[in-house]
Amino acid sequence: GKIGGHEAYQHLLTPSLTPLLTHSEPRVRLMTCRVFQRLKSAESAFDICGALSDPVPTVRAFAREALVATTGQVHGENEKDWEKCLRTLGYRKNTRR
Repeated sequence: GKIGGHEAYQHLLTPSLTPLLTHSEPRVRLMTCRVFQRLKSAESAFDICGALSDPVPTVRAFAREALVATTGQVHGENEKDWEKCLRTLGYRKNTRR
């Protein structure tokens, strides 16, 4: 099914989902990355970058795929490379914590 319904409402999901990127269960982190891949959430792009240093390789891979889907750019799993890419593209860190 469709996640978040209409695009205009997707930004409402992001604040609730972002903390799940650091959940204690790897499966929850992985599924959160998959949701962000579908949402293409520019608002959480820097938070997704943090998941690139996850100890679980599958979570890192899905974080990368979420960033590729969000930005249209292709990079490896290096968090610093992605952060540089995001800054270049004009993305901003989420300051609503």
